[in-house]
Amino acid sequence: MIEIRCPFTQGCGGRFAESDLNKHDRDFLHDAVKKKMEFMFIHCPLCRRRFAFNAVTLAAVGAEDAGRGRDGGKNERQEKDPLDILKEAGVDMPPPYLRYLMGGTFRPEAAVFRRESEFSLYTLREMCEDVRIDGRTYLRVNELSGYAESMADVWEGTQDDEFSLQELSECLSIGQENERVLFIDCRDSDSLWVFHPDGGDVRRTGLTLGWLIGR
Repeated sequence: MIEIRCPFTQGCGGRFAESDLNKHDRDFLHDAVKKKMEFMFIHCPLCRRRFAFNAVTLAAVGAEDAGRGRDGGKNERQEKDPLDILKEAGVDMPPPYLRYLMGGTFRPEAAVFRRESEFSLYTLREMCEDVRIDGRTYLRVNELSGYAESMADVWEGTQDDEFSLQELSECLSIGQENERVLFIDCRDSDSLWVFHPDGGDVRRTGLTLGWLIGR
């Protein structure tokens, strides 16, 4: 039995068991533990807020606790403005989407495919979090660069050859569902695609940033 503590210490901070999660989150957690996923989203059954969870360390990362080290001090990156982090990393986020992330109309969920689970969109701060892929660390917004590097020794491109590995590495990740990654096509900075880490293939959504912003 896995016991989890809600990381939102102000207003919650409660402890709960995996059995208290809704069925979707519970099944996702069990699958994530088996696959040793270092990043996923679940919802606290007590306060209903969503937070990131590491299924390897079984540790949650949320608002107040995000960026705190073992000594209780704040991580230097978490103290920085997300815009400064993106600038230092050379991330060129399309201006319309950047304004959407910073505005009051941002919606954290998106129904990308009919009759399939919604994707969780990263906030600006979540895009600047660290994620480890095959022992290397990347900004979450650049996680496809990590997957591309991992695939380099196996394939010369994604399975359907929609993207070269170089092109895939330059695409920006903006959300996820289970292990699937929603990303912006670097070639037009508008089209939305989905990457499947398990198989290394991509899937066209037929949607655009304009659609995402204007929902």
